[in-house]
Amino acid sequence: MTCTRNTETLSNTRIGIVLFLSFFASCCAENFNVTVIDRPSQPILSFVDGTSSFIEIFNPAYIEKGANNEKSGLLSRSQNCTIYPGTCEFCSGSGSIAASVLTFSEENDDGSFDSVDSSSVVFGPTSDDCDSACNGSDDCDCGGTNDPRVVYNPSDQTYYMFYTAYNSYKDYSHLSLATSMNPTDSSGWTRHGAVFPNVSTSISGALLVSDDTDILPNFLYWGVGDSGGDTEIRVTNSSSLISWPHEGEVIISTRTGYFDSGAVQLGPPPLKLSNGDFILFYNAYDDTGYPFNPTCYMEVGWVILDGSSPSSIKMRSNEPLMLPIYTFEFGEDPYMCNIPRYVFVEGAKPLGNDKFQVYFGGGGAVVATATYEVTIS
Repeated sequence: MTCTRNTETLSNTRIGIVLFLSFFASCCAENFNVTVIDRPSQPILSFVDGTSSFIEIFNPAYIEKGANNEKSGLLSRSQNCTIYPGTCEFCSGSGSIAASVLTFSEENDDGSFDSVDSSSVVFGPTSDDCDSACNGSDDCDCGGTNDPRVVYNPSDQTYYMFYTAYNSYKDYSHLSLATSMNPTDSSGWTRHGAVFPNVSTSISGALLVSDDTDILPNFLYWGVGDSGGDTEIRVTNSSSLISWPHEGEVIISTRTGYFDSGAVQLGPPPLKLSNGDFILFYNAYDDTGYPFNPTCYMEVGWVILDGSSPSSIKMRSNEPLMLPIYTFEFGEDPYMCNIPRYVFVEGAKPLGNDKFQVYFGGGGAVVATATYEVTIS
């Protein structure tokens, strides 16, 4: 199998790209089409465009307003590694340069977002000195606090943030949990530590809060793997939003011969559709050598979760919904690059009528946006 794409055609058509992904299953009464209906050709946050003082800003979570938070916006992974435009650094490590922090950018009425600088930091490593801070511990974030996914629960007025705590001392990644009544305030966070402390590599947690915990438990989708936490996505459930005693079962895994044969990593938390089902976006690449094979891309896929049983999949995309087409997604000059040929959806907000504004990292160095639509027939 090859992951070569016709990038010339893609680049020429640009925003006119609309990928209709249909999959007809005899077991299902409904069919789902997912399309990209809008995709601006410029990032919304980037160092090059002057909207971020951090050289890399990417993989954002969307923050909605809450009872104790009057601001909506983006909570983004932010760090400084790349020095030269178009040079991909694959940034990781410790210290004030390499370790990632999370910055908040407020959303304006016109849909734009405020610029980000050092005063925007609302969450970060407990210490960037790995030798002394970790002291041999697995539960350590000295290498950075990466890739947040945030859900607001109106019932207890609390934001639940699942993020990856990177321990560069031992090269471990642990899915971790922090909570806050106001995620835009750096002083309000409570850290709950690793969600699955006995799993050596765990990342990317996406929470689905039950509307009625007396009937349906809460669900957590999370990534696990031998290296990088990306060979499978599991689902578990709990009556608590803090404690997740079971690792659960595999719900999404890599598939031989498909665009997601090499890795699968979660996108935003599940999004409810008008028929009661949920759509769960995920990020993937195939097994032919990403990121070093220049013909391979990080792309976006999706599954439809059964609304009455969110650990069951009704439908899964057989082709990528979105793949890199713009310069900033390829990580090419004049833009900075952390990871080449990279679109990684992590934040989303519902627009109504089964449309969603999604926010994604491009080239591992900028934040960009697109609009997806789900058609149910």
